[in-house]
Amino acid sequence: MTKRNATRTSRRRATLVAVAVGTMAALPASADATFDGKPGPIAFQRITDPFTSDDSQIFRVAPRTERVRQLTHFANINWFPDFSPNGKRIAFTRTDVEAAEPPGDVLYTMKANGHRPRPLLTSGCTGECLGDSSSAWAPSGRKLVFE
Repeated sequence: MTKRNATRTSRRRATLVAVAVGTMAALPASADATFDGKPGPIAFQRITDPFTSDDSQIFRVAPRTERVRQLTHFANINWFPDFSPNGKRIAFTRTDVEAAEPPGDVLYTMKANGHRPRPLLTSGCTGECLGDSSSAWAPSGRKLVFE
């Protein structure tokens, strides 16, 4: 390869990298969504009141049929869904923005079909902590980690 061809190749690579970086920067931020690790349903958060972001619910979509089903029916914000490793449960955070205290986050789990939601902890933090959120299952599916 001549020096001239090497320079052209370097310029082309630099241009491709610049285009790729520019394209990535223009993409929207990631959504709060999760799947159970195999081809199948996806759980996600959807804002259900177009006039405020203080009302969102957890939904599930089946990619093959594109059927969307609402899983939570709580007031206020329900977000950060995460499937358990076996796909049988979903952990999520519920935020009560209308509480008398500062809004607190409560970790919940429910069956993957939305049945039997139950709180795991109620915000037991003190000081500047506002709650417990952003959970993720341990690989065994027996424990959750959270912020």
